[in-house]
Order: sequence, then structure tokens, then C-alpha cells
Amino acid sequence: MERPVRRLTTLVLLVLATSTATACGRAPRTARYPLPPPDSTEVMRPRPEAKSVAGGGKDDGSQMSEPEKKASARAAYAEGVELQTARDCAHALPRFEAAQRLVDAPTNVLHIAQCQAETGMLIEAQESFSTLSHLTLPPQAPAAFRDAQEKGRAELARLAPRVPTLRVITNPAGTTLKNVVVQVNGTQMPAELIGVARPLNPGRYQVKVTASPNLSGAAETALKEGQALSLEVRLSQ
Repeated sequence: MERPVRRLTTLVLLVLATSTATACGRAPRTARYPLPPPDSTEVMRPRPEAKSVAGGGKDDGSQMSEPEKKASARAAYAEGVELQTARDCAHALPRFEAAQRLVDAPTNVLHIAQCQAETGMLIEAQESFSTLSHLTLPPQAPAAFRDAQEKGRAELARLAPRVPTLRVITNPAGTTLKNVVVQVNGTQMPAELIGVARPLNPGRYQVKVTASPNLSGAAETALKEGQALSLEVRLSQ
């Protein structure tokens, strides 16, 4: 009787082991660990190199897995929101730019534009808002993406009157000069923009102009939000 009992015991153990393994294999992991729903930092489309819509630059997480990129982008985004809420856009902006480099999302672009506008980078903010407003979102895009786009369009309209312009005028007139070189705060400006009301960020501007034969001149001004200024530069030998 001992040998049949051993066989029965072994058979029972095998059945229990098989049942346990089958049950574990069919465990509804998606019910216990559901995938996160699309949110404000979900990837819109897979890209080998995620170039920022507003932040620019190369994908800093090229060696990271997609889950690592998403998690890191969410962390950077959350820190950015916290800093922006505390009215510290100077430090919030790099967080949102980091999130955007990892994950291309309209919500990132919205906060980037908002922080640019808050820190006086009105030209950059205008471009970011414009880029956001012209994005073509797929039908399945999350509601957060569509809300961000609508907010971006509204804020772009409010921002436009804040952007100042500076019109550089030369005396003699630029059309009569040869080999004209115009520098605005040390950066060369195309001579074709002489006489054009050029949008700029608020701040102080020094304009230097040289032309042939041996003509030069300089002038400076302070440009405030909403202003439309003309700055004359008189050239002499």
C-alpha cells in the first residue's frame, strides 16, 4: 500500500503545481498595474531624435529607453510647474525645455512660451506660441494637448501688443550708402533691415553703423514693452 500512496501524493503535488503556474501565467497584470493614460507629457509620435519645438537642441536622452524618457520628462515637467507656480520662471524654463527635449508635447511648449514671456523673452515666446497654435494634432490627441493649444492661441493674441519694435534709420539714408554694416548690441543686422520696424525684446540697444568711405556712427536707446521707436544713426568721417 505504501507505493500507491506515494504515487497518489506525487500526482496531487504535480496537479497543484501545474494549477498554480497556470493561474500565475493568466494573472491580469494590466488590472493590477495598468498602463498610465495619455497625459500632458505623453509622446505624440515616436521620433528617433526628439528635437524640441521650442527649446531646440539634440535629444539629450538618446541612450535612454522610452519609459525612462517619459518618466524623466514627467519629473522635469512637475518641477517646472512647481517653480512656475512660485513665480520663478527663470528656473522653471530650463525644466520645461528639458521635458520637451525628451518628449515632444504641446503642454511643454505652452509652459515654455509662458515662462519666456514672463522673463522678457517676448520674441521667443511669440515664436513658441505661434508654433503651438499651428500644430496639427492627431484625432486621438489627449484633451490636455488640445487645451494647451487653445490656451497658446489666446495668449499669443494677448502677447502681440507687448512686443516692441525698433526702426534703425541712418543719416545719410541707407539706400545711398555702400558697404553698410549694422551691428545691434554687437550682432550684425542685415543692411536690408535699415528702415524696417524690427520686433525686439525689451531692453537697452546700442546700434553701430559703418559704411564706405570711412563713415561711422552710433546711437543707443532703451526699448520698453509695447513701444515702437525709431533710432537715427548719424554717420560721419
